[in-house]
Amino acid sequence: YEQAAKMGNLASIVKVGVCYRDGKCVAKNTEEAEEWLKFSARIGSVEGMYEYAVFLEEVDLHIEEAIKWYEKVNKADKVDENRRAEVMRRLGKCYKICFAEIATLQNATDTLKHAIDLGDTEAKRQLGICYEYGEGVDQNLVTAANLYQQAADENNAKAMVNLASCYENGHGVTQDLNKSVELLERAVALGDSDAMVKLASWYEQGKAGLSRNEIKILDLLNEADKRGCVEATYKLGLMYIYDAGLFGASSRGLRLVKLAANKGSIEAIGTLADYYKNEAKDDDKSKRLLNTKRCLEQGDAFYQLAYKCEHDDKNLEEAFDLYGKAIDQYSEAERFYSNVFKAETEEQMLDGRF
Repeated sequence: YEQAAKMGNLASIVKVGVCYRDGKCVAKNTEEAEEWLKFSARIGSVEGMYEYAVFLEEVDLHIEEAIKWYEKVNKADKVDENRRAEVMRRLGKCYKICFAEIATLQNATDTLKHAIDLGDTEAKRQLGICYEYGEGVDQNLVTAANLYQQAADENNAKAMVNLASCYENGHGVTQDLNKSVELLERAVALGDSDAMVKLASWYEQGKAGLSRNEIKILDLLNEADKRGCVEATYKLGLMYIYDAGLFGASSRGLRLVKLAANKGSIEAIGTLADYYKNEAKDDDKSKRLLNTKRCLEQGDAFYQLAYKCEHDDKNLEEAFDLYGKAIDQYSEAERFYSNVFKAETEEQMLDGRF
């Protein structure tokens, strides 16, 4: 691809950028991906515009800029209907994130409806979330459940998890725990890590008539952990720790809890603080971990307040100030945590949370 790209083949230029972005055939390289994809977009490749927008949305996290490129793709001629549906769904999702500055939530829901008309399954789930929480539309749990059902019928695993929650809590449907289990099992079969963690917790609690099954729980959490689920990593670590007796008896369990802590799990950080205080007898590390936990919790609290000010109160000045306070707390958490494992290079930072 790269040889053809250097000779000016437009399709190859896009493919090279996608390879670097997604780590296909080569190691992921953000700078290379941006260079190739931005170039393809700027010289007029519609596919390049789309893939560059995906880069901006998912890698660079520059949502406003991603919206501009998605809108250019949507306005282009000769766009495949499946691609247009994908663009509309992604636009709706981006509008929901940035609506206070760029669009209203009504724009988001209208865009999602358009994507649904074009056949996009994930748009049904996203619109279901809007109806479940009253974002841009009047809250309607029945409509939300219906949309989740439609997406689940089209094998959308995340929609199955959403619908399972509806049946668990009786939101928009008659409460039915057996139906909830059935949906979670379907989602697990499709590889959804959230469903794996949820079903594992149900086996652990003996919920919905399920018998506690240690092997089943471990299998589910192991699979979710392999798929990068931080909650699964933490819970798996706890299982190995408690199965072995105490922290010191399970190096694998402690390693997994550390990995979850590295990804920003507040629960895992608290567990490590207890370990260093009570088992390792290292008060300095314990205190630094507790300070990390405190800063993360305060950062989350500021973030929630900022989100409310931005989206509910429409007070952007106050929201900006609160977002700044959240960032300060997260930076403090990073500082405390980096000093806990300063001699262990692979554990010097919270590399997955922010």
